[in-house]
Amino acid sequence: MWYFLADKGLANYNTSVIDNSELSNWIINSLHAKSVNLEWLRGQQLEFILSSDHISWITEDRRLNHWLSKQLCEKMGIIFFKHPELTWRESAIALLDRWTSSTKILATNKLKFEWEELKKLDKKLDWMKGPDGQEKLQTAWAWIVKNRPYNTTLKSTPTSIPALIEFFDDTFLHNADREICIAAIRKRWSQHAYRKKQENKKQYNFILTDSAVKRLDSFCKKYDLSRAHILEILLQAEQERNGQSIEEKIKIYKGAEL
Repeated sequence: MWYFLADKGLANYNTSVIDNSELSNWIINSLHAKSVNLEWLRGQQLEFILSSDHISWITEDRRLNHWLSKQLCEKMGIIFFKHPELTWRESAIALLDRWTSSTKILATNKLKFEWEELKKLDKKLDWMKGPDGQEKLQTAWAWIVKNRPYNTTLKSTPTSIPALIEFFDDTFLHNADREICIAAIRKRWSQHAYRKKQENKKQYNFILTDSAVKRLDSFCKKYDLSRAHILEILLQAEQERNGQSIEEKIKIYKGAEL
């Protein structure tokens, strides 16, 4: 009611000051001073103020209320300001009450659905957990700085997954944008991890007989490994045997040539 009267130009008080002990008196004085039709006021309340059933999903969760406030301000075309006398939940519900949407119930249900989907998106960052988590966060930030530089002004590299999620909350209004960003970051990490694995590897070309290729491929199929892995294992195994098998095979090979 406090904000509603102010939005309609019917407030006879300073809207930047909230004194709970005088709130009711100020509202009543405004109704009299502005000769507000009470029937009209009740109609407005019925049309725009939702019942507790429709807002029960709005808990005291600060993240939820901050996200909801940003969403509502974007829809209303106003700048978000949380009054220090209000809790985060009270501030979000006050914005919801002020929002004059002709389909408010449907729109509020849609916001609830989007919030639930947003929480699911958090799980798409679980791959960043583990001993290499900090390296993954640095890779994520490097991608963001390169591809979304306008979002990183005066921002520092997130040092935890919750910090990265908070950055996403502040940056992206829509879940689709966030999902695209997360997918791109994971792809970048996969490329980074692959290149890192290849650092001590070089590519070589060999000419093998058809029979040798068949034997090599049979090992690959049996152990579900690549040709390179099989060759590396065979060389390591032979090295551990001090080359005995190779010496025996060379004697046989050279004997066959005589």
